[in-house]
Amino acid sequence: MHQEIELKLFIPTQVKHLLIELFNDWPNSITEPQQYLTNYYYDTPSLSLAKLDCGFRVRAWNNQFEQTIKTAGNVSGGLHTRPEFNVAIKDNHPNLLLFPHNIWPSDCDVSQLNRNLLCLFETNFKRSTWRVTFNNSIIEVALDYGEVIAHEQHEPICELELELVSGQVADIIELACKISQHCPIKLGLHSKAVRGYLLSQKVPIKRYLSQAMNLNNLMAQPCASHYAQILRYWQHIELDLLQIHQLLANATQSQQSQLANELGLRWQWLLKCLNEIQQHLSSVKSCSTVVSKGLLLSEQLKSYLSQDITALTADNIQAHYQQLWQQPYYGKLQLQLLSLSH
Repeated sequence: MHQEIELKLFIPTQVKHLLIELFNDWPNSITEPQQYLTNYYYDTPSLSLAKLDCGFRVRAWNNQFEQTIKTAGNVSGGLHTRPEFNVAIKDNHPNLLLFPHNIWPSDCDVSQLNRNLLCLFETNFKRSTWRVTFNNSIIEVALDYGEVIAHEQHEPICELELELVSGQVADIIELACKISQHCPIKLGLHSKAVRGYLLSQKVPIKRYLSQAMNLNNLMAQPCASHYAQILRYWQHIELDLLQIHQLLANATQSQQSQLANELGLRWQWLLKCLNEIQQHLSSVKSCSTVVSKGLLLSEQLKSYLSQDITALTADNIQAHYQQLWQQPYYGKLQLQLLSLSH
């Protein structure tokens, strides 16, 4: 069993070559051969594994095969911590019986699960990898570029994963801060597996929020758990923006008006959230330098806050959101909150 601890960062596709050059020249790093990875994700028709909070895949590369199951873990910001079990296999046929028996609930019929497995989706991508010695830690940096595929649906993958091989979690966050000085980033809350389940439409798209959160109460008593709540709220707004926009694509005419209103509300919540976080962190000594360098985002926020939300279409909001998160300061602000929450 391996305890996976990794920080997931989403990046714009146009900066992937910049990142490859950056890490090829990074001090105290070893560049590993680039690989093309094909990943088949399995579950039963009733999603028995998902209900157990397990993700199961078979990975293929260079005529080698490995099956992996990730069991229930924790996601905080973009920091993912999960137990992971890997088994080398001869081909791409999955077999749950090869995993240790003690990972399953006592009442779980693993043989029955095994018989009912089917492939729900794939994630196929090129992976560039570097092993970096940073401070007192060894961190595996992986740049993945490809797509999630579910039936006829496709969704791009462009993300950076920082996995702690040995050392301190704080060093992963600090390395991410260094990276954010070179390109825009956004903390990734959803794993590739979750994105695949959503794309396959096997699980319903849900709203994470029903109302705006009052951040002032949390900021009035700053502590790690409150900063974690603030960051989670921010990321849930992001997910709602993306997922309501997806729902609009297949909505009936009667549904479109309500969904458009919901989208506009989330956009307002995001702008207000960013504005309040920025104002609060400007008074936090350890964050004041980063906040003071965020004037461009401040100006963009002001222009967005002054807009008439009712005049914006769903596509307008989506385009504004894409522009906003690709501002260099956006990801730096998220990383400040993540650092304060640990």
